[in-house]
Amino acid sequence: MYKDNLTIRRMRPGEEKKVRAITRESFPLTAWLFFSHKPATLVALKDNQIVAGVVYGQFSYSKEINAGTIYWLFTAPDHQGEGIGKKLIEKAIFKLETGGCQEIFACIEGYNSSSFKIFNSQGFSKLRLFDQINKFGFKTFYIWYQTHHLFDLGHDLWYLELKEHENKVENGLKTDKNKSMNIKTWIFNVTISSLIMFIALLRTDLIDIDIIDIFSVFLAIGITFGIRDLAGIIAGKGSGLNLEYDIWESGHIISIIMAIFAGGYIPVPGTYYPKDNNWSYQNKLPELANQSLASAGALVVLGWILNFDFINGGKFIEILLVAVTNMAIFDIALPFFPFVSYNGRRIWDYNKIIWLVLFITLLGFIIF
Repeated sequence: MYKDNLTIRRMRPGEEKKVRAITRESFPLTAWLFFSHKPATLVALKDNQIVAGVVYGQFSYSKEINAGTIYWLFTAPDHQGEGIGKKLIEKAIFKLETGGCQEIFACIEGYNSSSFKIFNSQGFSKLRLFDQINKFGFKTFYIWYQTHHLFDLGHDLWYLELKEHENKVENGLKTDKNKSMNIKTWIFNVTISSLIMFIALLRTDLIDIDIIDIFSVFLAIGITFGIRDLAGIIAGKGSGLNLEYDIWESGHIISIIMAIFAGGYIPVPGTYYPKDNNWSYQNKLPELANQSLASAGALVVLGWILNFDFINGGKFIEILLVAVTNMAIFDIALPFFPFVSYNGRRIWDYNKIIWLVLFITLLGFIIF
């Protein structure tokens, strides 16, 4: 836990270099390159040394609502687990509330259990896509822009309504109250992903604008995501995980930009996470790795089958192979930021040799 000699204050001129040094220790290279200490940064000091910080800001999405957002929370590795992050969030909430904010947002990667536990303990709850649309309507996209949620693959939007803040903290809110809509959300995601892949394939000679090709793309995405997720669900539940589907809503923005302007396809499948907000990534890593290995392995097996000579190489098989290959590449070959929410990162964190074997089998069906 944090000690009494902890001091939290605004960052002062000349301290930017030290703050950036801590972010380099706290985040991977591809993440801290995007770090900014603006609009406002609070720092935590122990023994007169900066050991952590939080970056926050304010915006308005209507005449009546002033909102705050927490952009970055970081702690030097030697001081993680001391409760400093929680104290920084408490202070940032106080600053935003006294600054006139009625709501606060934060974006947290779905497997970042250490962060979402801190926010959850302060009354934040995860807003799923349909909850966002129901609550904010078309302003949802403006909120995404202001909270940097436009392109953050695998991140969730967390929300705190300040007039309910004290009640939520006093009641010890531990889980979000949104009911699962797994099937509805999964089908919606398949539909959006199919339309994006269809746009990308229009840049090739593989498909035309007709109902059969549209249905073929939809079926190919459905099979790809379905086999991936079903294998993961079976393995995850077999390992004792209680799972719940979560869409990666903002990932579709960068996916459709890539499809329109480059003819590329970035699959955005979402995934099945442990239910509730009480689990720890480190404690659940063996089970999560088992789930991810089964999920990614199923794609590799399907990819090899589709390459066998006895499979009729018609147009649909070609479309399906494109879908499976793209999904397998992102799910296995890219275990680093900003792709850490795909299955490869869980396997990489658990056992790099297993990841390497899976990667080689992926290369096999792509090359041969």
